[in-house]
Amino acid sequence: MKEMKENGISLQGHTVTHPALGNTDPTVQNSELADSKTYLDSNLGQDTISFAYPSGSYTDETIAIAERNNFKMALT
Repeated sequence: MKEMKENGISLQGHTVTHPALGNTDPTVQNSELADSKTYLDSNLGQDTISFAYPSGSYTDETIAIAERNNFKMALT
């Protein structure tokens, strides 16, 4: 990942274990998003701002959790 980033590739989040977030408990959703962001930020020296919803699955609560974790955008 570090080599890819050094060569101009942007790496963003996709959760840790890739659950369908729309069918997942909010506590688990928060851990998946927060842990993914923390890992990428600390290992790549960046502020991860976006992620892709695994399987395109999310709810209104998922969006709120993403916002609380300082993600600026999410994609399906």
